Amino acid sequence: MGKKKKIAVADFITIQRQNFQHFLNVGMVSEIELRNSISHAGVELVLYPEYSQFCRSESSMKSAIANGRTYGCRLYVPGQLIHQDSKVSKFQWILLGTVPLMNRRGHFILNGSARVIINQMVRSPGIYYAEKITRKTKKGKKKKKGKIVMIRTVYADLISQRGTWLRFETSPGGQPFVQMKRTPKIPVSLLLQAMGLSTTTITQRLSMAQGLSMREEDLMTQGLVKRHWFPDSTEMGFAQELVRDLETFYRKTGKQYRLQEWALISLYALTHPKCELMEITPEMGKRFLFRKFLNPKTYDLGLLGRSRLNQRFNLGISTNTRILTAEDILKITEHLGEVFHRTAVPDDIDHLKNRRIRSSAELIQNQFALGLTRFEKVIHERLTRANSGITLSNLVTTKPINAAFREFFGSSQLSQFLDQTNPLAEITHKRRFTSLGPSGVSRETAGMAIRGIHPTHYGRICPIETPEGKNAGLVNSPTMFTRISQDGFLQSPFQKVFKGQAQPEIFYLTADQEEKFMVAPGDLNLDKLRFLEQKFFPARCDQDFLNIKSNSIHFLSLSSFQMISIATSLIPFFEHDDANRALMGSNMQRQAVPLLNPEKPIVGTGYESRVVSDSGHSINARFSGYVTFVSCEEIQVYSLIPATKKSPFPFFEGSEPNHNFKNSLKNPSHGWKYELKTITYPLESVSRSNQDTYQFERPLVQEGQWIQKGEALADGSASADGSLALGKNILIGYLPWEGYNFEDAILISERLVKQDLYTSLHVEKYDMDFKDTRFGKEQLTPSIPDLPKRNQKLLDERGIIKLGSWVKEGDVLVGKITPIEKKKLSPHERLLYDIVGKQVQDVKDTSLRVPKGLVARVVKIRLFDEDGRCYETSIKGKATSTRILDPNKKSQMAQLAEIGKFIIQKKRRKTQQHPHFPNSFYFLFKMRKRQMGQPNATSSNLKKAILEQEGRESGIGQKKREKDFPLLGRKTIQRVQLLLAEKRRIQVGDKMAGRHGNKGIVSRIVPKHDMPFLPDGTPLDLVLNPLGVPSRMNVGQIYECLLGFAGSCLHEHYQIMPFDEMVGAQTSRSIVYSKLLKARKRTGKKWLFNPNFPGKVKLFDGRTGEPFDQHVTVGQSYILKLVHQVDEKIHARSTGPYSLVTQQPLRGRSKHGGQRVGEMEVWALEGFGAAFTLQELLTVKSDDMKGRYQVMDAILTDKPMQLGTPESFKVLIRELQSLCLDIGVFVLTTKEVKPIDPMKGVTGKPIESVKW
Repeated sequence: MGKKKKIAVADFITIQRQNFQHFLNVGMVSEIELRNSISHAGVELVLYPEYSQFCRSESSMKSAIANGRTYGCRLYVPGQLIHQDSKVSKFQWILLGTVPLMNRRGHFILNGSARVIINQMVRSPGIYYAEKITRKTKKGKKKKKGKIVMIRTVYADLISQRGTWLRFETSPGGQPFVQMKRTPKIPVSLLLQAMGLSTTTITQRLSMAQGLSMREEDLMTQGLVKRHWFPDSTEMGFAQELVRDLETFYRKTGKQYRLQEWALISLYALTHPKCELMEITPEMGKRFLFRKFLNPKTYDLGLLGRSRLNQRFNLGISTNTRILTAEDILKITEHLGEVFHRTAVPDDIDHLKNRRIRSSAELIQNQFALGLTRFEKVIHERLTRANSGITLSNLVTTKPINAAFREFFGSSQLSQFLDQTNPLAEITHKRRFTSLGPSGVSRETAGMAIRGIHPTHYGRICPIETPEGKNAGLVNSPTMFTRISQDGFLQSPFQKVFKGQAQPEIFYLTADQEEKFMVAPGDLNLDKLRFLEQKFFPARCDQDFLNIKSNSIHFLSLSSFQMISIATSLIPFFEHDDANRALMGSNMQRQAVPLLNPEKPIVGTGYESRVVSDSGHSINARFSGYVTFVSCEEIQVYSLIPATKKSPFPFFEGSEPNHNFKNSLKNPSHGWKYELKTITYPLESVSRSNQDTYQFERPLVQEGQWIQKGEALADGSASADGSLALGKNILIGYLPWEGYNFEDAILISERLVKQDLYTSLHVEKYDMDFKDTRFGKEQLTPSIPDLPKRNQKLLDERGIIKLGSWVKEGDVLVGKITPIEKKKLSPHERLLYDIVGKQVQDVKDTSLRVPKGLVARVVKIRLFDEDGRCYETSIKGKATSTRILDPNKKSQMAQLAEIGKFIIQKKRRKTQQHPHFPNSFYFLFKMRKRQMGQPNATSSNLKKAILEQEGRESGIGQKKREKDFPLLGRKTIQRVQLLLAEKRRIQVGDKMAGRHGNKGIVSRIVPKHDMPFLPDGTPLDLVLNPLGVPSRMNVGQIYECLLGFAGSCLHEHYQIMPFDEMVGAQTSRSIVYSKLLKARKRTGKKWLFNPNFPGKVKLFDGRTGEPFDQHVTVGQSYILKLVHQVDEKIHARSTGPYSLVTQQPLRGRSKHGGQRVGEMEVWALEGFGAAFTLQELLTVKSDDMKGRYQVMDAILTDKPMQLGTPESFKVLIRELQSLCLDIGVFVLTTKEVKPIDPMKGVTGKPIESVKW
């Protein structure tokens, strides 16, 4: 086999970051340019977006998360207010609003929480033809049955980037109509006449396509309407009425309208049926037509839509003309006739050439455009009410754009709470795209066609990873190598093949480009010169599979990873799994909880390190160098970095706007190219994710170690040695054990609990606000009455729990007393208080206490004062590094330091000395900058700075200062925020899973000595049911189990490529058996590989010591602990809320609801004869409103319960009575039968005393 070519995989988060940069640099400017001039009543506001600037964010990302703020920057645009009468103009920087910023990891910080904007897959702008066949029953003559007739309808959807979508449709007779949303059908000829086309042109063009005959003199006559505009009999009544109204209108007004004006009146009358025809004028129709299709601000085909229309119909319309033209409608209608007459085929709507990705940046740009539209409307309103002395400060407001961003990020279906369970979950969430949302499909109406796998998905959309349930097929993940083109189409890389030889060039092809070439799979063997063998190979062309010669192949796929997503690529041997189980394995890896001591898998695929590095959960070295200092707080590296020149004007440094996304290095100096410098990498000690998992960073390097650029310096909470580590390699066996692993239940050893192998850390956040009440201010104090001494020692002098304290249920976290109104005492109560010597309490204890069942440690304390300042203290971890710095390296580093000093001194002599600037200049310049408060400017934009200064001096544009800490309410004077870390060990009820979709619930924890053990005495850690493998068809777990067993004996780690059959037949089995045989020879344990029972060993029962009857499959498998933990699931209800309508308990743990007893549960209780239990469940525990209040009294007084009538029974009686059935309820006694009113319930004797 020839030498493999290494492929550089792009950063996995590029999809998010690159598009957002394009929005900041291009998209935002283009949107402002569309509305850069707003004028009204002789006053004009002109914006200059090409000079727009972003101010640096006031707070860092860490402080934004801690303070609950939004991480963003202010957008300033130069504006000019021109008074047309006096010709007076004023310049000023205008604050348009605050734009949320995307950080380097590809998500946003909104109100202190990480959020991500999901990319949306929608139909691309353009025209799409389709057909539908409906069944219709024709009425028969007299008593004859009606015939079922199949009616074929052809339609075309014109999708625009902005504005109304149009549907062109044919009647059964082939007549064309056009329809907008919530409007009746409009004849195409009517729309064309309204747009100014002559009848001759319409008849010539449409008759060629549709077979229509039209005469110019028939316009606006009843015959024409009957024959052409409304040919269907169902529309005839409305047509005759319209013509009659038009003739009456013509006789009354006596006006002579042209043909186009008649068409405009008719168009407006059709689309506005509630409007009086006598009130409609041609101008109203013209305004309607302009607003819908001819105004670039309200209707835009987009550059892509216009180019696709031009390409499809061979039009020569300029790409700058993005509105709908009459020629477009004629061409669309002509092709509609061809599809109707079957001379052309309909489009494949699910083809990826017809679907594009609306990136997160495009969605934000659309919202920004919406904010600008509101901004323009507000300016118009203010100009209408303004007087002659209007100024920019009174005219401009930031509310429209800020509100638009707030609405989108806070309530849009595409703005989601970031899944931060582990790095894989985070990176997958950012790459995902959905077909739901605005302008998308609905999960209720989406069929199998849009959910299914299309041939064009190869290399672009993963066929495996998608959610289960209602969103299956509607939410997808891109494949590993997928790239999004500038137009939003998915591209996949392919390797060029020329005359049978693979070329080094790589081409990214879209789905429609790929169909034109012969594409072969990527697992073909190449020789040393990268030639294919001279034989036939399978290839794909235009969705057909062929066998062709190697010389006819145009492209090769790059890798076997090309067709799957990131999560699926982390499953070894996944080609041996059923697709449904591989889907479950991909999804459950994202649900894995980071463990206390992460461990990377023995059997991996090679992409584990890329997931961690690209997700931003590890720290990588920016430059090569020596590690000089390592602690739990920071890592210092002594590196040789490119030198930078220092400008004497730091305020005007740089030539581009500061978007916080540029390289932090400035222009290289003209002197020395490099300098020696110590780079400090800070480490995060304690942080909380959105899913309450514990996030921290621990050093991975040692002092004195040489590191290369890009090498991992620190691990995250879910990584080990720079690789993704979500679970543990544990010894498992496949055998039944006393029925405890029935139906996918899992039996685990006590060792997993005692050694904290599956122990995870979870962080809970608790807030306590101190408010100013009408009786006084709430106080933070340690003096709390009746507080135990142990808890008093845990509080500091302020009344806050000490950092690092272990707390349990009921302990006080924050001491707080609230003033209350003094109780008015009666004379005898006052006497009693005087005798006892007790005073009336005017405060009550409202302290924050640890909730039930929680044992945790205080890891971080934040205190916010009234001014919004935050004081934070957090617990420090321990550095695991050891010093290996020897004396020789110390001397070498000292020499490097001296060289560095010399270089820096020389550099200063060349570039940094400016004797003609006094020292006070820099201070005065900084003070002037602070007073001006203007955004970062460049040396080429000094004119803008002068205009800004002029505006400030004249009192124009003074922006209101925002409140420093918006989270504190108006009456809140102080806030204490605590982070508590809780240890959760594995326990019965927790969910565990492998990487192949093999999941289960822990059913029992068995002592170590009772677990089955190997011939050398090693007990198993986990026992799985062997019946979970054959029916699920996920055999990949067996390969992983056995290869992991061999790797643990050989102390080796493996990276497995999928689809390894390219090397030879049954390669996976050969690799596993060879490694087991190698482990047997190296360790001397013959039972590791038995040729008679390969992959199985003799296992012994830990309780009896006797061997099991059959050999058992045993190995090392990578098992995950999932986020579905029993502590968050277990729930019981005694009392709680009831539904207002049904009077039955609510459902769900969050609402403290009850468990539903359905029809089958009633049958089960009936079968067991539990009559009284069943009666309680259906009455007092459900919707017996009277009985539920009498239960407690009956229990305390030891009396029989008064069971009333449930509300559901009353509903049943009323429903039967509504069907005119005389339904009554009677009580049978010894003497007579008494009717009762079920609406009032059974009254009288208890149920035990009733005799039947």
